[in-house]
Order: sequence, then C-alpha cells, then structure tokens
Amino acid sequence: MLRMRSGCFLVVFLLLSALNLITESAVDYSNDKWITALNRDSFAKLVNGSDAFWVVEYYLPWCGACNSFAPIFSAWAWETRRWSPIVKVGAISCDSESDMCVSENIHGVPLVKFYYSWDNAKRSKDLSTGIPDVGQMRRALLNELQKIINSTTTKQAKWPTLAEINLNGSLFNDDQFVFVIVENEHAHANDIGRSVIMDNIMLMPDVMVYRCNDKSPDNNLVAGFYRYFSFNNSYANINAEYSRAGINAVILAVTGKNINGGGEEGGDKNDDVIPDVRVDDKSYVYKPPLGLYVQDLTTSIYHLFHYEVASQTTIDKEAYKALKTYLMVLYRFHIVDAPVLEFVRSILGWLNTVSPPITSQQWEEAIKSVDTRTAYLPEKNEWKACKGSVSHYRGYPCSLWVTIHTLLVSAHRNPRGENVQRVGMDILLAFRGYIEHFFRCIECRENFVKYSKNWLTEPKNASWTAKKASIDIWRRHNLVNLNLHKISPLTEDPEFPKIQFPSIVDCPRCRRVTSRNFSVFVSNISDWDQEKVFDYLVKFYSIPKSQNCAERGKPIVSTAWGPCSKTCDAGVSTRFSNDNDECKLEIQTQICMDRPCSINFPSWTESLKKRQECITRGNTYTSSVSSTLNFSSCSTLLKEKWNICGLCPSRRPGGRPVCCVPKIFTQKSFKVLCSNLTIANERKDSKEDAVWLNEKLKPKDIERARYSVGEINVRMVKLCACDEKYC
Repeated sequence: MLRMRSGCFLVVFLLLSALNLITESAVDYSNDKWITALNRDSFAKLVNGSDAFWVVEYYLPWCGACNSFAPIFSAWAWETRRWSPIVKVGAISCDSESDMCVSENIHGVPLVKFYYSWDNAKRSKDLSTGIPDVGQMRRALLNELQKIINSTTTKQAKWPTLAEINLNGSLFNDDQFVFVIVENEHAHANDIGRSVIMDNIMLMPDVMVYRCNDKSPDNNLVAGFYRYFSFNNSYANINAEYSRAGINAVILAVTGKNINGGGEEGGDKNDDVIPDVRVDDKSYVYKPPLGLYVQDLTTSIYHLFHYEVASQTTIDKEAYKALKTYLMVLYRFHIVDAPVLEFVRSILGWLNTVSPPITSQQWEEAIKSVDTRTAYLPEKNEWKACKGSVSHYRGYPCSLWVTIHTLLVSAHRNPRGENVQRVGMDILLAFRGYIEHFFRCIECRENFVKYSKNWLTEPKNASWTAKKASIDIWRRHNLVNLNLHKISPLTEDPEFPKIQFPSIVDCPRCRRVTSRNFSVFVSNISDWDQEKVFDYLVKFYSIPKSQNCAERGKPIVSTAWGPCSKTCDAGVSTRFSNDNDECKLEIQTQICMDRPCSINFPSWTESLKKRQECITRGNTYTSSVSSTLNFSSCSTLLKEKWNICGLCPSRRPGGRPVCCVPKIFTQKSFKVLCSNLTIANERKDSKEDAVWLNEKLKPKDIERARYSVGEINVRMVKLCACDEKYC
C-alpha cells in the first residue's frame, strides 16, 4: 500500500485536515500523456491479461492527500516513460468507479497497486514506499520487477536483466552494443544501474545494459561506466558523468539511437531531468460563509451510505461497532429532515439484526431495502455551501466539518436526556471512530486518529459538555487551516482560502486582537474571546437554510415593493414574500433611493393632464451633479449621476394629492466603505436588520479592524409616474 506521507510536511497538521483538503490543481489525469485514465471496461481490456506490468493509482478527486500526491505521481510517470514497453501507468477514480474499487479491495486512498498477468493469471500487490518520493516509488517498482524477473522461468523477450551479473563475455553477442555499469555504494543506493537499464529497454536487443558491483570478487573493474568489446573480450572505460542522465546521454551518443524520435535535437539531451512542480502564489479575495444548508448535511449522509461505507469489502467487528455508534449520534442529534433520520434509524435497526463481518453486498441490499416512502435519502445529491469553485474542491470533507460542528451545537441546544457533562466527548469519539474505519483518505484518516488520540485518554468522569467539545473542535479546525495555509497552499480552493473562522468581518467581537488583514491567523487561543466564538457557532450551526420554495414544493408568493421610506437619500422599501431560505412569509426590505436630497428641482408650473408622466426631462430626471450614497455605516466609494423621480403637481384639479413615484426599477451593485463595528452594532440593535440580507460584503482590506471595503446592491429608479394612491 502506497501511503502518502511527507514527514512533518503533512503529518503534524492533518489532524482533521482531510475534512477540508482540496488542492488547487485537483486530480485529473485525463490530459496526462503518460498516465492512462482507466475505468472498469478499459481496465479489463488493458490490464487483465496484459503482457506488461501495470502500476495503477486509486484516488478520490476530493481527497487532499490524493491531490497532494498527484503531481508526484505525474512526475514519476514522466520519469519512467521510457519503461513503457513493459511498464504501463494508469489511474482510477474511486468516485466514478466505486464498484471497481470495492472489487479491488481499495479501503483507502491514495493507493498504488502493481499488476502483472501476462500468463492470464492476474496478480496484484500494493506498493509500499512510506514516503511519497519519486525515488522511493521508483525503487519499490524496481524491487518488484527484479523479484518477478528473477523468479520467472519463462521470461518475456522484452524483459531486461536487472540483477547484478558476473562479468562473463559469453553472455554477450557480437552484434550488440553492450554496456556495463559497475556500481559503487552511492550508485547502488540511488539505483543508477537498474534505472539506466530500464531507461534503455526500447533499444533492446541491439543495445544491452548490465550492472555489477565493484565489491564483487569476480569483478576487477573499478566503479564506472564501461563498453564491452566481444572481439577481444575487453572493457573500455567511458568518460561519462557517473549519473543516470549522464550515462543515458552517452549511450544515445555512442549508439546513434533515438528514443521517442529524439536524439539531442529531439530533446533527449536533458531527457531525464524531472520538471519542477511549482505552486503559483495567488492573492485571495474573501467571501463570507454561505451558511448552514440541509442539502449539505443530507448529501453528506448519502455519501456516507453509498460511498464511504459501501467501499468496504467487509465490515469487521470494530468497524461495525464504530458505525453503529456514529449512526446513533446522527439519529439523536442531527437536524436533517425526518425522512433522512428515519432512514438512519432503519439502518440502525437492520444492524441490530446482523452480526459482523458484513459484506459490501449485504450493505448494498440493506440500504435498498430500508428505502421507503417515509425513510429515504433525497435523490438530489449536490453540494450547496460546500460546493467548491470546481467539482474537485471541498465537497465531502467540507460536509464532515459542517456535520461535527452541527452535531455538537445541536447537542448543546437540545441535550435530550443525555449526560450533559459527557455528551460532547461521546460525539467526538463517535466521529473519530467513523473517520478511523471508513474515511477513505488514508493520510487524512491516519493523521486524524493520531492527533485526536488524547480524546481516548480523557478520564471517564471528566466534564466534556457539548460546549467544551465545540470549542475544542473549532480550535483544532483553525489550527489545521493555519498550518495548511502556511505549508501547503495547494490544499486551498482559490475561491475559499483557509482563514481563521469566524473571520473578523463576520464576528468582529470574537477576537481580542486587531489586524490590517481580514484573514489574520490568530494562532494563540488567548487572542480569542471563546464565549463570543461559541455564541457565533451556536447561531451559525443552529438553523439550516433551505434551498428555495420551489425545491420544497411550495409556490413563491411576493407582493410588490412598497415606496421608499425616505423621499430623498437612502431609505428602505418593504414587501411581503416567502422567497427566503426558510420559505416563510416575512417582511423583506431593501435599500432604495428615489432622489438625493442634494438635488434641487426646477420650479415646474405647468399642469399635468390625466395619465401624463411626471414633470421630468423624459421619463426620469438624471442629475447633472454626481454624488455618493450614504446608508447607515456605509458610503459608496464612487459618485454616481442618479436617475431620480421628478415632481408632480401638489394636487390634480379637484382631486387628491399626486406623488411622482418609481414604477420600474433596476438594481446596481456599488462598492462601499463600511465601519465593521457599526455594522455589528446595527445588525444587533437596528430594527432594519433585514436590510442587510441583500448585502454582499467582500472585504479586501481592513484598517485596524474598523473599516472594510465591500459591495452592496441598491434598488434604483428606471421609470417614474404620477400616482395618487401613494400620497
């Protein structure tokens, strides 16, 4: 099993990191020239019964360790491309080919397997190198190749001799170019000999390369690179750079051979230089969190049943116990819809009727059998707030973070007869057990288990309320983000960078420190006001947002927007509508402006006929002077020439007063400068709190944690008319 580790590079910081590890260059081998993207059909056609050895990586697109390993695997495939006559490289996504991954016993990813089946008897082995280094991977494969070639009696014509030889001229033919690499300790440790032999198998049998040890008693040659001449049974020392690239270059020059139509003019001179894998430095723009959505929670549960658990060939006793414990926690504390909870309860009931081990076929039949009209998972399984900027980002790992936060907040709000002094740790341990046995990202799983093991040593009588556990998992979540942001920028979705949650914009009072940078990483726990943080977590993870009324089978009902609350400058317009996240009828508000107070209108004296438009220059009056819009704590950064309503006569002859009011509107987005502290106070205290529902704050800079630049939508006038009913 090829397990991805990068020493301190990843190990220390991945505690729960898989729950948010998605790299910018997500796994996609479809355009990789040296890696074949496989599915069930192509695997059966190309791998089974092939006379070549196959090296196949199994991965998940959303798995952070898989994404971190992807450039290494690509570089390794590029480095070994000359081995293609006998070694092929492929990759299989366990998302799109989940059934195949089950049949191949893939219980975690990334995993690299070695296949050979030239005699129609398919064999496979997990390659194990420990560290995801190109050299380590190369050595693991060379060891397997040498072992098989040495132990097989019926060798294939294309197979080279990888084992060390005794210098014996009778081994060589007169019509061949024969080269011998005499390895010293350094060359042997770096696999120079075996690598060069494999690099030149395309030239066999015209060019043969062998290796021997400079310490061998049958060898009287010093370490170096030699050409053998059969006519006088002699070895000529070739003055070449004693490296893989240097020896390969000399072989091509001496033999005049080309590989891949190359030669020096074709690019073979530096053919063995592995390209650097670089990370582009990108500047991030903050986006506020989208909120808690039932769709993410239910899609996460669907993923649990149909992918994570279903990928297990068998569920043993320990995994069975962990699964039951976690499902019980979901059933007791989750806030998803009733049919989903009933589905979880039904699976729990089925688990109580069976004993481990449970096969994948049993599991598949069970989740089909409990699917009824009252117990089911939604057919639509798409991410909402956990949706990444592309499909490979965020997704399931994000939903796991959301799930654990939501469970703990739910347990805090509704203890439901549980031991409130212990319920927090019970939930954490249930979550840990699920990750340990079922989360398919190997590196993430192992690091989570390792760095949450202190939960196991907590005394049974220690107080671990849901509140304490919420603070603990929040702190660990931020620590993971802090370190991943510093050491592994590839794990960040560029649209959703790893910042300290909650941001200074979303909860200014949560931090005791200030900074010019909105995404400041507060690594010292004492710099946070934990009480205010917990209040924010409770608010954020308590009430999930639905999608919209249509998706819930309810019609959208809305009245027309009312007149602006102020006759000039920014005011508020209201309406009744159920077009909201909860699909409930409510009073909605939006910012509006019919005219700036600074505009002075001409004195109009002529009368209006019935149905005549307002007295304006056309349908609307466009101010000749630009001005800013000021609303609450915000002011537009740029001035605007506003379209405004003109004036109507104070009263129609013999009728009621007449007002010139907007009839047709448009919305426009303005960049505004806002006071963060004022915003926080107004959101808490103002009766016009709903005004901010239309706000799209995207702060880019904060000075002393007091001001931010953002965007806000304003309803603007497009066409006005005189109307008595509004006066």
